[in-house]
Amino acid sequence: MTKQPYEQTFPRGGRLCFFAPAPALAHIGERFDELSDASFCYEAPAEEQERWKRLVRRLESLAERSQGGSAESWPAVNASLHQEFGECFEQARGRVSPFIHEYFDTGQMPMPEYLEWLAYGAEAMWSLNGGTGLDMDAFLARSSRLSQRLLSGNYESEADRRLRAEDPQQYELLTTTMQSLWAAMDDLPPIPSAEDSEPEGAADADRGTAPPPGSLLFSCGDGKVIDDAHISLFHEFLEQQDQLRPAIEKALRTMHGWMCPPHPLSFPGDRVLFPENSDATDVPLQCFRIREVSLQPEN
Repeated sequence: MTKQPYEQTFPRGGRLCFFAPAPALAHIGERFDELSDASFCYEAPAEEQERWKRLVRRLESLAERSQGGSAESWPAVNASLHQEFGECFEQARGRVSPFIHEYFDTGQMPMPEYLEWLAYGAEAMWSLNGGTGLDMDAFLARSSRLSQRLLSGNYESEADRRLRAEDPQQYELLTTTMQSLWAAMDDLPPIPSAEDSEPEGAADADRGTAPPPGSLLFSCGDGKVIDDAHISLFHEFLEQQDQLRPAIEKALRTMHGWMCPPHPLSFPGDRVLFPENSDATDVPLQCFRIREVSLQPEN
């Protein structure tokens, strides 16, 4: 005789639970892991990555020419980059700290150094778009080199000057602390990978508690046994799942719309999670998972 799902319970997080099929809602979050991986490992089309590469090379060339005494003014360079690279150039600028822009705009940072910061921003965007062909060693070396220049450049923002005038002692403390942090970062050991840091068997144990395909996790609270109230609520849910589906889908699509970041998307992988005309696709329903169905009777 086939057992009912609630006859095969197990403890989870201090609650008594069981898995059971829910055909009307099984499609929700069915591709959650697939979309998450595709977003995290997003790779832009080859022509887009080539555009980031050209922007990096252009900025490097401009930095070298400026270092060599080129008479090109920043307004002319800025206009040329906007005309040639448009939104790509703006996104690269967005990857650079506002303080760096302030240091340059106030005449503290020389143009060659500022252009190299912009090249760093372009490389950062290139890496987020897949980084095909990006020399990561050179990218990290640029980051380290520019950071060291910040320490030796004695740059000050308006906020720095205001704090120094209002509380010189606090300003000196923060300055010394930040310099110590920068120095300590060079001595940090490599960050262990997820595989190195995960306890042996943890991943397998976690996969073992995932609902089977097409099923949901039902939680019966912190009791020791399932009673008639839990069973009644379970059967009521199964009977009403088809009626619940439209309201649940509508709520998920609404929440997906709330979550959509402003365009242009600053994180390229968001193109996977927030495609154009997403309402015409099932993506909004795949960006969520039903973690559990509570069978706790109302008091």
